[in-house]
Amino acid sequence: MASTTIKSKYTLLWTNSNAWATFNSQTLSLDLSKYKFIIVQFRRIANQDQYVDSLCAVDGTETLCFSVPSDANNQYISCRMINVSASAISFRDSYTNGATNNDRMIPHRIYGIN
Repeated sequence: MASTTIKSKYTLLWTNSNAWATFNSQTLSLDLSKYKFIIVQFRRIANQDQYVDSLCAVDGTETLCFSVPSDANNQYISCRMINVSASAISFRDSYTNGATNNDRMIPHRIYGIN
C-alpha cells in the first residue's frame, strides 16, 4: 500500500488573553468559513502549564473535549462541550467529577486547519 503525505497549514485564529483565569460558558465570534476543522488548545487547569488539544469539525455539531487526568492527584476527568459553526464557537461550562468547574479546560488558543 502506497503512503500518502498530507500537508496542512495551521493558522492561529484566537489567543485567550487571560488563559490563567476561569472561563465561563460563552460564545466567540470567529469567521471559520474557510476551515473544515479547527484545533482548540485547552489549558488543563488554570494554574498549570499543561495543555490538551482537541480536533473539532466546523459543521455545527457539538464536540466533547476532555482531559484525563485533570488534577494533581490523577483522580478526575474534566470535560467541556463546544459547538463550532462557520461564524462562532460556543463553549459550555466545564465539568469535573460531575460539578461545574470553570478553572479546568480553559481555551488557550484556536487554530484553523487548511
